[in-house]
Amino acid sequence: MTRPLPRSLAVAFGLVALASLLVGNPAVADDDGGDAPSIESLAWLVGGWRAEGGSFEEYWSPPRGGTLIGMARFFRGDRVTMTELISIADAGDKGIIYSVRHFGIDLRDHPAGAAAFRLDEAGEGRAVFVLPENDFPSKITYARDGEKLVVTLEGEQGGRPVKQAIPMTRIPMDAAK
Repeated sequence: MTRPLPRSLAVAFGLVALASLLVGNPAVADDDGGDAPSIESLAWLVGGWRAEGGSFEEYWSPPRGGTLIGMARFFRGDRVTMTELISIADAGDKGIIYSVRHFGIDLRDHPAGAAAFRLDEAGEGRAVFVLPENDFPSKITYARDGEKLVVTLEGEQGGRPVKQAIPMTRIPMDAAK
């Protein structure tokens, strides 16, 4: 069962309603038709990224142990309203899985909940994760071009197709502001 995000969060980033973990995953080939992508092939995500307007930041660690770990925080003005922990992990037969869990600023579970998306396609500077049974988002695309990253969320809200692009710029990991 899925539950739509509150409108205010959908505008900020729009990530996830409650969803079940995936069962099985077909092999994913990269855009060039080669072998299935590895966690290391997604290292272009590493670093800090800030959405235009500053309402959202995402930070990714280097790949290690078959995972990329990310954290994000959502802002309303200068106040953090929600945080999330993200793991992109090689789950063996299930392929590469993008798992996300939302928390309030006190690290208690947030109503937005948790979800696990599978890597559907990948190429140089691009990765598409899907969770078809989720209303919104059912598809998350990361696309990097130099020092710019665009995260695009797609799915349905209220029975209507929704596509939300979030342009981001690289920020230094030690940036105070």
